[in-house]
Amino acid sequence: MIENGVDDMKRIIGTKAPTPGLFNIPTEFIERFRKQITLVRNRVSSWVTLCTIPVLIKRNLKFWTG
Repeated sequence: MIENGVDDMKRIIGTKAPTPGLFNIPTEFIERFRKQITLVRNRVSSWVTLCTIPVLIKRNLKFWTG
């Protein structure tokens, strides 16, 4: 959803999820969420995450470690 957004029917574009819809969420909320998020890819190790956290803090961005 972050990269491709949603279509006119509010289905997440490019997902493989069985229920890709955000039907009860207004489009303006979806777009605002997309603008507030920074996608951080981490397929290598937790070391990459630890290196990324200071960058997010410096940019005053919120991050989730869960």
